[in-house]
Amino acid sequence: MKANWDLWLTVLLIVTCIITPYRIAFEAKEGNDEKRSTIVNIIIDLFFLLDMIFSFTTAYTDEDFRVIDDRATIAKGYLKSWFLIDLLAILPFELILGGGGGSGMNDVVRLARIGRLYKLIKLTKLMRVFKIVKDRSKFLKYV
Repeated sequence: MKANWDLWLTVLLIVTCIITPYRIAFEAKEGNDEKRSTIVNIIIDLFFLLDMIFSFTTAYTDEDFRVIDDRATIAKGYLKSWFLIDLLAILPFELILGGGGGSGMNDVVRLARIGRLYKLIKLTKLMRVFKIVKDRSKFLKYV
């Protein structure tokens, strides 16, 4: 189940990494397409929020291939490693900055659209997925 979940998140990351630069470069006005894109992004962010919750409780293997299943140890390790990056990747900066609304303040709207760049932080999660794949392949060599 964990492998399927990681695969699903990888697909979502790839989609996000393709769509985000397109949205930053080409979407200029608010409308149905913009609202649809925002809803899709919120749904994707909810999946990543679930992943953050799972990361606090999911056992893992350390460098010596020992299974770490103590929840306190897992939580501490996650807080020290990927938590901040994951949190920044799901915060809706464009909603916080007020990404539009038809007020006629084009400069403010453009500034809010720059907030979408934070989504590119999710690229760092791809490195995490590659690390998981690498660790699993090392583990399979020893088994």
